[in-house]
Amino acid sequence: MIRVEALYRAGRLVRLEAKGHAGSGPKGHDLVCAALSGILPGAFNALEGSYRTLVSPGHVLLEAPEGLLNEHDEAVMHCVTEEIRGIMEASPSHLVLVRKEMP
Repeated sequence: MIRVEALYRAGRLVRLEAKGHAGSGPKGHDLVCAALSGILPGAFNALEGSYRTLVSPGHVLLEAPEGLLNEHDEAVMHCVTEEIRGIMEASPSHLVLVRKEMP
């Protein structure tokens, strides 16, 4: 299962991390993995700000070191979380999206 954790501060996204493997099909035919593998790096390429990013097998991370995403990038990542939510609704046993609010 892939676990995606979205961390918010004051209602604004500051960190998104995905870990794990979906296991929804054989290697090379896993549609959940393929969807996330397209959505996340594609979104990272659309970001304007300077953020810490990591893309490796089974782990994707976006973190705003200054604490907040700029307005454009927040809109991009809002779209990403909605796309992830849609995949999760279609494959709840292979993907979970967890939203956490920081104090």
